[in-house]
Amino acid sequence: MSISYLKRAAKTPVTDTAAARKVASDVLTAIQSGGEAAIRKYAAELDN
Repeated sequence: MSISYLKRAAKTPVTDTAAARKVASDVLTAIQSGGEAAIRKYAAELDN
């Protein structure tokens, strides 16, 4: 038995996971290459 949806939510900036994945990927790449200095930079930016 397959699932049948009555309606689907439209993609909005809040539900756009592709953008969130891109940001997360960029942060992780920066941390991988920059190490602890990159972590401290993001921590300072995100804590404020």
